[in-house]
Amino acid sequence: MSEPYQSVGIKRGPARFARIFVYAVLLVAILVFVLPFTQHLLSVKERRTVRTVDVALPPPPPPPPEPPPPPEEKVEQPSPELQSQPKPLSLSQLQLAMNPGTGNALGAAFGMGGFDVDTNALEEIQTFSVAELDEKPRPLREPTWSWPRHAVGRVKEPVVAHALIIIDENGRVLFQNFRRLTNPIAEKEMIEYFESFRFTIPKKDGRAVRSRFTFPLTFEPQ
Repeated sequence: MSEPYQSVGIKRGPARFARIFVYAVLLVAILVFVLPFTQHLLSVKERRTVRTVDVALPPPPPPPPEPPPPPEEKVEQPSPELQSQPKPLSLSQLQLAMNPGTGNALGAAFGMGGFDVDTNALEEIQTFSVAELDEKPRPLREPTWSWPRHAVGRVKEPVVAHALIIIDENGRVLFQNFRRLTNPIAEKEMIEYFESFRFTIPKKDGRAVRSRFTFPLTFEPQ
């Protein structure tokens, strides 16, 4: 009679479990140390892959244009009239002419040099200077000056006014401009005052003409 068959299998016991534990620890160690090392190698390879690219810098901008030279300043020569001004006739002299027995003060100014008949002081426009006339114009009407209300008490010093006027063919005064005015507080009223004068008709070779000159006055404060 034959013996019963016995299968040969893996022996089970403490040694078997120890071997399994060691294999598991080795596998975990491999996974823990090999994977970071692999990643390190890949990162080193990536860092070593360097591409050199030549970058051309743009050319520098052109220098700014040089500024133009400053224009030469023109030195204006003073006009002949400013170099030689006629002596101003004070307002008090005009008012003396209004008093009886004093004579014509403004007419005396023409005859005695109150208006200097110097060719540098007299202006010419369209017509003749006083020196070219047959005779000097004489005043026919002399207005009285009074300060306007807004200027009373505000003017502390005499106001010098040199007015450029034209005496037309009828003896009327046409105001042109002020060649000098030290205080314009009553400029409008002064223009009206100058235009209120009336003179004899200026004549040249017996015919009526226009005459232009500078009329200087000094207005005393009130």
